[in-house]
Amino acid sequence: MHLDESSTADMFFSFMCRSFTKTFYKKDTIQSIPTMGYHIGYDEWDTTSDKNIGFRYRNIEKRNYFPDWPKCPPKGECHQAGSIECWKSENFCHACCDGSFYNGTYFLPPGMFPLVCYPGRLQPTPFAVVYSPPHFLFSPDEVRNPVVGMKPDPEKHEPMIYYHETYSGTTLKVVNRLQVNMPVIKSHDVPSSQNMPNVMIPLFWQEATPIYHQFIFNQVWLGFVLVPRLMTVLQFVALGFGLFLLALLFFLQLRKSKSSSVKPMKSSFLERTSNWLSSTTSNSYNSDQSGGLRRM
Repeated sequence: MHLDESSTADMFFSFMCRSFTKTFYKKDTIQSIPTMGYHIGYDEWDTTSDKNIGFRYRNIEKRNYFPDWPKCPPKGECHQAGSIECWKSENFCHACCDGSFYNGTYFLPPGMFPLVCYPGRLQPTPFAVVYSPPHFLFSPDEVRNPVVGMKPDPEKHEPMIYYHETYSGTTLKVVNRLQVNMPVIKSHDVPSSQNMPNVMIPLFWQEATPIYHQFIFNQVWLGFVLVPRLMTVLQFVALGFGLFLLALLFFLQLRKSKSSSVKPMKSSFLERTSNWLSSTTSNSYNSDQSGGLRRM
């Protein structure tokens, strides 16, 4: 495994009863360990998109919690009634569609989705709960403006971030932020709510970050930072040593070749000297033999 900026990972949260896909967020160094950060971005929280249609709030109470959304320009006449898919977000402002109103109820804006079951159990919740990033970070202004105190900041309110060591995939840091909201409606059964608007009220938001023991960081640093660096250094050392041996062998071979080329010259000189001595001795012997014959 080697994580990079194009890597993605699918995950499932039982306590949220839905799946997410993590995408690249940013690089960071944690305890001297290089990591890749991945987050649950805007696309995963946009229930108006086609891929998240299964996570839409059913809105069985049929209330319009955000009447100012979406902001649409003045509409003309509809000439394609029945052929426009008004449940798609790109058609909300079409002349043949009625904004977020479709099939007798209203869609919620991007940046939120409902809790549809108990954590780990396929049973409906007794009351409606809607999850979102803190301060409705991924929602349009029409969602935040009716609520006093909403000041979204990506650095402080990015909902879910996971930092992984790039080779092993070990998770070294987790930042989990989540806001819980409750829809409040005007009901004839509750007289005190007659003057209240239909609104999505933030109840609270929480941030959770697990704390790792230093032992874990030490083991990851040893196995995936120090050892690879040592292996890289040893590779260069081995390469340098191999080049040194090749150079040494080449030098010795060159020296041997030069020595071999010099020895024949010395041998030739000795041979000439030996031949000269032999010829001199032979001439002297022949002269002595000739003198002896004359005397006889």
